[in-house]
Amino acid sequence: MDVTPKQEAKLAQQAYSEIMRRYRHNILPSWDHRTRFVRTVAQQIIRVSGMEDLKWEVHVIESPEKNAFVLPGGKIFVFTGILPIVENQHGLAAVLGHEVSLKD
Repeated sequence: MDVTPKQEAKLAQQAYSEIMRRYRHNILPSWDHRTRFVRTVAQQIIRVSGMEDLKWEVHVIESPEKNAFVLPGGKIFVFTGILPIVENQHGLAAVLGHEVSLKD
């Protein structure tokens, strides 16, 4: 089944709203060192991705869940549970690079 860009945008917005509602009390503030770390790595990935025209947003969720994903439209979500696994900026770059590449 083909999805039009308009349908994809609508589905992405619905998913974004649901995630933000579900995790609203667990989203780390922009000044948290983990958010700054993820944002810095994400900006490097975005810069080389060829998708700088999107309005990217980075959200870090305090949770033991070991996951990261990107919604269409450039909404990046990283759960803190994955941070010990990736260990450093290179490990996180590998994860985010993979997720950003799946965005399109």
